Amino acid sequence: MAAGRGSVSYEGLGKAIMRRLESHRGRARAIPRQVIEDELGPFVDYKDVDRAFRKAYSQLPICSCPDGLFLPQTPAEVVEFKRYLTAKSGPFVAHERVMVIYQARPELVPECGIQGELF
Repeated sequence: MAAGRGSVSYEGLGKAIMRRLESHRGRARAIPRQVIEDELGPFVDYKDVDRAFRKAYSQLPICSCPDGLFLPQTPAEVVEFKRYLTAKSGPFVAHERVMVIYQARPELVPECGIQGELF
């Protein structure tokens, strides 16, 4: 990619974010969101780069935490992400985001017999 502003779609931005997170699997390897925005932002042609990133990654099977973004590796990481996001954005947003993760990564759904939080 050349330096300067480009016209990357939300889908293209999502793919770029997923590629960048490949080496950030698990909560312990979270990368600050600002680092990703700084790296990919010059290629995004939106007035509000932060909003564009939030919209793009809200549709991806990734988690966030105080340390940044990461690809979840365990059901416990997804449950903790849901708690974190519920406190920040409310139960409905958290539920929707977790469903994105479960659809893409069904192996992260908690085992049967374990009652998860409904909302």
